Amino acid sequence: MKFDWNFSNERSDERVAKEAIIAYCQANLNPPIDIRYEQEIQSKNPDYEFIFENGSKLIEIRQTGTGFILNNQEPLERCEQERSIVSLIASLKVQIRSWAKPGQAIILIADQLIRSLGRKSIRKLNDQLKLKFENELETGKPEKIEVEDDIFWVRSTMYYKDHPENYSPLFFVYGPSLNHDLQSLENNLLLQAVYIIQLCITEKEKKYKQVSLGKWLVIINVHPILKLQDYRDAFDRLRLNNTMPSHSFEKIFIIDDGKAYLLA
Repeated sequence: MKFDWNFSNERSDERVAKEAIIAYCQANLNPPIDIRYEQEIQSKNPDYEFIFENGSKLIEIRQTGTGFILNNQEPLERCEQERSIVSLIASLKVQIRSWAKPGQAIILIADQLIRSLGRKSIRKLNDQLKLKFENELETGKPEKIEVEDDIFWVRSTMYYKDHPENYSPLFFVYGPSLNHDLQSLENNLLLQAVYIIQLCITEKEKKYKQVSLGKWLVIINVHPILKLQDYRDAFDRLRLNNTMPSHSFEKIFIIDDGKAYLLA
């Protein structure tokens, strides 16, 4: 039986998701007998169609993205708002990389718009980070530092210690909570995961709600900090609060570190 379906036009992230779902089916369900890629599918062109002995499932894939930030207490896509601080982040990454240990990364949290974007402020921020974390590779809860008129919460992690060759030494989290002025990193990440799950389901349901065939939603985790348990906790929060978006997906998966996990 064929288990190595490859298509010339598929993206690398699609391929990872496809192979992860194939492995999940082999381990937990029945393996597909054939797979078709989007150009061959008529139903609004989902990414794949998995054909099983007892029927077909449409597979729609979406990356998690990087979550939200706050603007007047409204969540907005991070990429739309971070343009104003791109120079700060880019410059800070270069400076941190010069002193960080292999695999070390700094998590930087800001709970409001950053006002100090000049070179002097960036240099002061880097100096404080270096002083705090150059010899302290992993820390627990975020710690507070102040630069000019801005307040940051920072944490050091060795998450990439096993893959130190190519990674970002700085993760920037902008906007800590939808409900409070300041939350711990753990609560912030839960809210980020909740927002991402709601966005993914709502966006894809709008596209495919009229499609009557069985559908699976596959979410690829590309968030720099969120992991599998964060998304599981987010699902639990949505169910507990009865805020899970209405949808017609038979199964929802999260792809984390190249492996598929069933969320719903």
